[in-house]
Amino acid sequence: MAEIDLRYRLSGLSRGEASSPKVQPLAAVIAGLLAGLVLLLMLEFLAVVIYDEPPWKLFRAIAAMVFGPDTLEPDDEYQLGAMALGLGLHFSFSVLYALAFCRLLVEFPSEVAPWLGMLFGVVLYSVNFYGFTNLFPWLSAMRSFDTLVSHALFGLILALMYWSFHAPGKPSR
Repeated sequence: MAEIDLRYRLSGLSRGEASSPKVQPLAAVIAGLLAGLVLLLMLEFLAVVIYDEPPWKLFRAIAAMVFGPDTLEPDDEYQLGAMALGLGLHFSFSVLYALAFCRLLVEFPSEVAPWLGMLFGVVLYSVNFYGFTNLFPWLSAMRSFDTLVSHALFGLILALMYWSFHAPGKPSR
């Protein structure tokens, strides 16, 4: 026990700091932005090419979380404010989710990061399209297998990008 205390004192770290690796926020933010961009491109591709929807429909659905459900109609009309807010919220959520996920990710070996990332994406899909639909019922229209796969890919890219941007020499398990 005395040997462990001495090790902590010599390292200048408290026990909590030495036992738990720290997230590198810049790496998490960059990974979140990149994963968010890929998710956005996938969802837009699916909406426009597969579902024949207008490209701004997704942004308006996100913006309606702030502006209210009146923002959704008519869905084929372009609104710059809704587009800007939807885009800003999407990337803000991506970064917040990335910071939260990376806090968990650093507790595991990097070899399991892809699996944890995909699991995180599936959980995120469930929370977004089943949990938040109590507050934002229009999100239930986006429940689909391809949206689930897109979110799993978001998590995978987030995990892989975080570890690739993770500075060498920093704590990693």
